[in-house]
Amino acid sequence: MVGVPDDPNPRPGEPDRAGWGYAPRPTAPPGGWSQGAPPGWGPAGQPAPPPPAGTPTRLPVRPHPIFLGLCAAFAACGVLAAKEVGNPRVWVFGFVALGWVISLCLHEFAHAAVAWKGGDHSVEGRGYLTLNPARYMNSQMSIVLPILIVLIGGIALPGGAVIVDRRFVRTRSAQSMISAAGPLTNLACAFACGLPIALGLVHVNLDALELTGGKVGAFPAALAFLGLLEVIATILNLLPIPGFDGFGIIAPYLKDETVQSLAPISRFAWIGLFIVLFWSATGRQAFWNVAYHAATLIGVPIRQATDGQILFTFWRKLS
Repeated sequence: MVGVPDDPNPRPGEPDRAGWGYAPRPTAPPGGWSQGAPPGWGPAGQPAPPPPAGTPTRLPVRPHPIFLGLCAAFAACGVLAAKEVGNPRVWVFGFVALGWVISLCLHEFAHAAVAWKGGDHSVEGRGYLTLNPARYMNSQMSIVLPILIVLIGGIALPGGAVIVDRRFVRTRSAQSMISAAGPLTNLACAFACGLPIALGLVHVNLDALELTGGKVGAFPAALAFLGLLEVIATILNLLPIPGFDGFGIIAPYLKDETVQSLAPISRFAWIGLFIVLFWSATGRQAFWNVAYHAATLIGVPIRQATDGQILFTFWRKLS
């Protein structure tokens, strides 16, 4: 998720977190377009000139050891669950929890990578291209809450934030892609979980899973549950509500006045979403119907995903 402003009235020249509307338009953006022209455009509405010579073009990705460690632990839990070593429920928990954290990092990294390609190289200095989960936390958005909700067996709420200075991004389409990159990454993760099951590369045996109390067939269930979480994250992130990536996709094409008037909603959007998903039976049912249908389309078996969620909460006894 691309960050939203902490201060609706930043000082002149200070980039706003959402990147549109609040901060004054720069008078001399990089690339040399004329004073008063909109960001990313030159005189007479022409596209801005290309970056000056010597500007790096290769994405400076530097995976942090913490992220690499998470990936190693994720793979190990998957192998141990597939090999049915010890109590597979513990490995299911580790596989899903670590996979969810990794996908959160990839989601935020995707925002930063597209922003860097679009012209905002400040994301490199902020450490967003390192995939270090600590870099995707701030005072307003944190990956901690979504992780905690998943850990207690809840739904996959979006989380984390990258601060992007959209004044350096030349086109509206590029600004939209910055916001779209995150949900598309979740969708790719969902496909990565669902396709092995749909193609028969991972064998699903529901009878064995139930007869053995989760000791046999735990890995396919874990994969299905993780895939369902990614589908849920994709849907929620695409909601066209201020504060969500869906709104960030359409915001560059809206009037600045419209974006400014809707931006305060982002501070309360989470509360409204939480109420709908947890206290509104009608809203919750409608959401799960969409989520289950979308998950089925990409090969995630819902029954298997449900079993995976039960196995995930290993501290609870199986009924």
